[in-house]
Formats: sequence, structure tokens, C-alpha cells
Amino acid sequence: MIERSLGNWVAFAPDSPSFVESGRFTRTLSGGLTFHYAGSQIRFRTASRHLAFDIENSSDRRGLVSFGVRVDGSPEIVVPIPRGRNLVPAVIGLPEGEKEILIYRRSDNWDGPATLHQVLLDSVDALKHPPTRPSRRMECYGDSVTAGGGSDAVGYEGMADGAIGLWGAEDWVNNGFHSYAALAARALNAEAHLLGIGGLAVLNGTGYHDGPENMLGWETTWDKISPLREGLEPWDFSQFRPHLVTVALGQNDSSTLAPGDEPVPDHWKARYREILEQLLPVHPEAAFLLFTTVLCHDLKWDRAIEEIAQELSLASAGRRIEFFSFSRAGIGTPGHPRFAEQEEMAAELVNKIESMHLPW
Repeated sequence: MIERSLGNWVAFAPDSPSFVESGRFTRTLSGGLTFHYAGSQIRFRTASRHLAFDIENSSDRRGLVSFGVRVDGSPEIVVPIPRGRNLVPAVIGLPEGEKEILIYRRSDNWDGPATLHQVLLDSVDALKHPPTRPSRRMECYGDSVTAGGGSDAVGYEGMADGAIGLWGAEDWVNNGFHSYAALAARALNAEAHLLGIGGLAVLNGTGYHDGPENMLGWETTWDKISPLREGLEPWDFSQFRPHLVTVALGQNDSSTLAPGDEPVPDHWKARYREILEQLLPVHPEAAFLLFTTVLCHDLKWDRAIEEIAQELSLASAGRRIEFFSFSRAGIGTPGHPRFAEQEEMAAELVNKIESMHLPW
């Protein structure tokens, strides 16, 4: 652990054993963590009365990055991260005594990376024993719905995103903490790596991720630390072994198809299956659950995914690969699911996972 005084602050490197991290991070030589995905988080216990970040928003993209802080499960404190490297006060005047603090990225990855170089506390002995890491583990692939895109636009349920100017200058309605995957993981007391990527489709050149030209698909991003074009470094899968892998794709994949094109292209189905065939040996003990979301889309994609699950399950003797459908899959809302709609999906997903009786 690196610690040093900085005025009235004492700085701690977040990759130390006192911090419990969850997500795919790039680690700096000085012990910092670069947060790429919405929902990536660190937890720690402290007696400090104050909290600040030595944090760097290095994005040359939109740069509208925000983090969230919760103290012992308190309501969210939103912390905007300005461009450049800054000392950002997060919470001043915390209660006395030991408490658990959660720091997480709210923003989708296409807002650009943010590196937490140091966590600043008020004394050298402010860090306490680390929180317990959940024994259950989930790895959740998906698009902006999995990333919590638009989830905090409360009051706009069942409405298109354009009704609220969703991608405006403030952009505080995106929140990975409120995605169905994060909600379900907390309900199940599971650690989850949220790998939601706004605009993601399966195939390169389709969808909207890292566009507007030469879009990157899941076939490129599934095994990377960061899904952005300038940071496609391979992920070390030995760092995290999930009991359950979920895949929620199929909503952005019609972007290059003419209206009414039928059926789902064979090469799309083949590539989806090939990626799963690469993931299966990487996670030899994991069950796989494939689905779409309540965001409106043509249900032909769901039927294709169900066929893939059935075929791959038969071909992979002994492996559990299942298709799942939300009660309002494909018909729930023309815009991104808001918090109540994310809660609806989370509740149904939890019921499904509990019915699987996983050995976790």
C-alpha cells in the first residue's frame, strides 16, 4: 500500500489489500485503478471523517464521467469528475466511527476512462480491515441496458429517450448501480463484473459502440479490459471465475439491416455461438444464461438466441446453457429502462437464477 501526506489528507493507493475491487480495471504502476465500465467499484472500511479522490478523467471523448459514493448503504452521493487530474472532495463530515464506503462508476464506458490514483482520508490509520467479498460471482455482458443507461430518468417509464433529452450536457441519468444486473447481484449477495457497453452488438461494424464508423462488436470486446478502441488490452480471466455468465445482447444488432429483413443472418448466429464456445472453456464451472431485455426490439433475435442456447447445450454435454425471457422482453419500453423497469427485470432475473439452484 502506498500512503503519503497531502496537506491535511493522507493518500492511499486503491489497489491495496484494504480495498475490495470488483470489475475489469487497468492498474497503474503507482497503484491506481482505471475504471472503464459502469458499475465497477471498490469498497473499504474506514474511520475517516472526510473522503476525497485524486482522480484523472483522461477522456478525449465526451468526458462526462460521474462516480457515486455510498456510506453504509446511504443514499447516493453523486461526484462529477472534471477533465484532467484533480483532487475532488467527495464527502466532508462523515459520521464518527468505522463505516463501509462504496465508490463506483455511474457512467457508461463510452464517456471515457477515469483513473482513481489515490483515495484521500484524514489520518494514517483511517483504513480498517477490508469488507468481506461475496462468495457468489457473476459476469454480465450486455449493452447500455446492462450499463444502467437512462435508469435514473425516473418519471419517464415507457417513453422514448428523446422525451427527456437523455444524452444532454449533464447526462446524470446513466447509473450502473441501478442496472438490472447490479440490482440482481445485490439481491443474490453476489459479486458481479458488469460489462455493459452502450450500443454494443455482436458483430463488428454493427450496432453503435465506438462509432459512428467501424463500430466494435462483442466479438472484439468480450475478452478485453477496456472496450474502447484506444485501449483494447486482453483481460486475464484467471482474475475472476464466475459461477454464472449472463449475456443480454440482440437489441442493437439490426442497425445495418433493412426494415423487415428476415431471418436473423446465419453468420450472426454462428458468431454469437463461436464467442460462447470460446467462453465455455475459459469458465469451465460456470452456467450461462442468455436473454435480451425489455427494450423494444424484434423478437426474432430472441428466437435466434433460444436456438443457439438449445444447440450449444446439446453440443456441450454437461454444461448448463439456458435461454431466459423477461415477461415483457422486446415490448416493455421504446426508451432505455428506467429504475422501476430495471427493478422489474432484476426481480424476474433473481427468480430465474434462484430456480437454477446453482452450486455457489
